[in-house]
Amino acid sequence: MNFCILIFCWKPPRVAEGTRPDGRGIIIIIIIIIIPDMRRSNFWCRSAHFQNGHSTGSRFYALPDMRRSDFLCRRRPISGAHTWAERHQKHGRRQELLFDLRDINPFGRPAETVRKYRGFLGKTGYLAAMQHRNILYFLIQGDVLPSPSDYKPSLLVLTANNWLLRLSASTGEVLEKVYLASHCKFRYLSWDVPQEVMVVKSAQQKLPAAARQVGIQRSVLFFLAVFRVLPLSFIGMLELDKKIFGNGMTDAMLSHNMLVVTHSAGLVRLYSFQAISEQFTECQVDLGQECSWNGKAGIVGKYPFGIPCNIKITDTPDLLFEVSSLENTFEIGGYPWHYIITPNKKKQKGIFHVCSLKDHTLAKNGIQDMECSSLEPDWISFHQDTSGRVLHVGPSLIKVLKLKESENNAEQQEITEDFVIEANRGDNVKNSVTVTAFGRVVKKRMTLLDDDPGQETFKIVDYEDELNLLSIVAVTQIGAYGAAHLDLHCNEYGTRLKSIPFAESWDVTYNHEVYFDRNVVVHIEEKPSRIFSCYVYHMTCSSSKEDEDVKKGKGERLFCEKMGKTFEVFL
Repeated sequence: MNFCILIFCWKPPRVAEGTRPDGRGIIIIIIIIIIPDMRRSNFWCRSAHFQNGHSTGSRFYALPDMRRSDFLCRRRPISGAHTWAERHQKHGRRQELLFDLRDINPFGRPAETVRKYRGFLGKTGYLAAMQHRNILYFLIQGDVLPSPSDYKPSLLVLTANNWLLRLSASTGEVLEKVYLASHCKFRYLSWDVPQEVMVVKSAQQKLPAAARQVGIQRSVLFFLAVFRVLPLSFIGMLELDKKIFGNGMTDAMLSHNMLVVTHSAGLVRLYSFQAISEQFTECQVDLGQECSWNGKAGIVGKYPFGIPCNIKITDTPDLLFEVSSLENTFEIGGYPWHYIITPNKKKQKGIFHVCSLKDHTLAKNGIQDMECSSLEPDWISFHQDTSGRVLHVGPSLIKVLKLKESENNAEQQEITEDFVIEANRGDNVKNSVTVTAFGRVVKKRMTLLDDDPGQETFKIVDYEDELNLLSIVAVTQIGAYGAAHLDLHCNEYGTRLKSIPFAESWDVTYNHEVYFDRNVVVHIEEKPSRIFSCYVYHMTCSSSKEDEDVKKGKGERLFCEKMGKTFEVFL
């Protein structure tokens, strides 16, 4: 435990001549504040000073920091006169608490009493604000994690031999290791609840060829192991059996506490994972505990015992939702809840329907068709910023759509455009000139594809939640090589704020992945024969002169011996 001592000295004002002093002297007030150790608990304080009885023109709000176990206070300038309720309704943000400093002291006088403000912030903590003598204190409290290593930024890694590792993001040190199982191969990591619950999925279970020739069939298709990440703890493992979910089952996943099962006929079925775990869990165990399972005894998470399959589904769970969609495409989100599908007909490919989850009614303007003429199809999904908006991405066009209440029907939602981002390109019509054997000139007009390599084409669209930016990778094929750049757009209005050119060339025939996280950009390129190249960019604040040099192309050309290429470097 740490503590600090605050000493306040107060001297009464001088009395006028000819009046009798009241005998008051200097008053000394000593306050001892005990502060928990930052390494052992997730308390965090911040103060905001007042000037002349008024706030400094700032709003403070709190939201979960996805990379830490506590909640942080962040400061943003006041934009407009929206109250917290209006902002909450407008953007649909959850677990957000906003204090307007002007509302705490509306009369412009120094506060004489201590005021406390508390707000619930999800399952793990609360925020408290206290004002005393023109200083506003924010105190954010949450659960204490059991191990000091739980507060370190970490990476979760799944190895080929079924080990789940938690590594330190800064040093690579192994903080925790869990052995999963020996009866199946685990291949995939995904989030059930982002930053809270993680799912480890096995490869599809197949029998050897000899067993299949004899006629032996295996009904179990997948295994799902579910973990809570803060701290790392075991929730349960379940097997997905065709005898329970139907012979047409092709895949399954967990998302936002829902078990999503897809079928070969295009059906998508949703079940409650919470109801399944409560009904079919045979025994509750945690990592490090001694356990006996199927005639074997060992420690959960240790080799060779692993983790038990403690959720045995013996009967078909209650069905929550069912819909038919082409190629099992299915998205759910929005406020109120809506889902996006493609009608289960081949001629409907590329056409998306936005429907209400409550009664399956189609939203007004809910049929979205970009009418793209391209090799790669357009795609649609709900925005990752939890605003309830919809992203519709094509080769040359990005539409950000929003749901709003229909003017004529209060129970129906309407799809409207929020903003549109267009690629920088000219006319899609190309004139070709040929000369016949008799010398006659023939002109032909050819319509280019929307994703023609010679035109700027959108390849990757992502969202950076901490900076509230849309990141868009645009590629243009110039000669034998392609040039790509990463554009950062305002998430609220779509304005392009910055463009970052990639130094390496971009071959459109290779597989590419781009990750943007705060000030780091990572580009992973997969070449033939599974040869991977990784390029890492770190963004720093530059002067206006450096920005002008970048715009004018004034940089130093350096040769990289390892890559065998020349790059232009701006220092």
